[in-house]
Amino acid sequence: MNTCLCLGSCHTKRNFNCVKKTMNIKFLITPFLLIVTYNSYCQDFEIPKKRLTTIFIDTTKEKVFIYDLQIVKIYFKQQDITDFILNPKNKNLIGQGSYKDLLDTLRTSTKNITLLNIPDHKNNAELDSLIRIYGDSIKLQNLNNQFYFVGAALMLDGAFMIYSKEQKSFITKGLIATSHKGILGQRSLDFYMPQKQKYYYIITTLGE
Repeated sequence: MNTCLCLGSCHTKRNFNCVKKTMNIKFLITPFLLIVTYNSYCQDFEIPKKRLTTIFIDTTKEKVFIYDLQIVKIYFKQQDITDFILNPKNKNLIGQGSYKDLLDTLRTSTKNITLLNIPDHKNNAELDSLIRIYGDSIKLQNLNNQFYFVGAALMLDGAFMIYSKEQKSFITKGLIATSHKGILGQRSLDFYMPQKQKYYYIITTLGE
């Protein structure tokens, strides 16, 4: 059994009736609230530069969690995500917030869970259409928020494999993560492909 969780700044399936303006405001506000909540924990993500290593995941045997981005698909073992969240030693990285929706999803018997990051490769019209079809806005937000730092941490730990949509192959070398300083003191941790294409990032420090 496979499940596709279609996400916005968020993720999942079900009809939801929400005025367009309200929905768009929620998508804009949620990442900011997420960053404010976890900002005190993000200092552990500020690394100068790190070469990333990957693992091989046998998708015919393992229960996998696939994060579908614009240029890549990132594969994780479902059990690795669960273990990471439940390990008290990782609270300094991912904070003390609730991970109920993400853990509940991982506890299902679903073999392949795909988390689709819609804004990464959809225009506003397509996003609105997909959310109307698939979106439970609250759960979409929760799933996206709860995976935000977890995915980054597991990539830093080398507990992932990554598929390039352009090259149509898995990439095992040349992946890096590096801290980046933006305007007004904002900092991020950016993840790059060998060709220096950024495929993922997290905000680690808010600007002034």
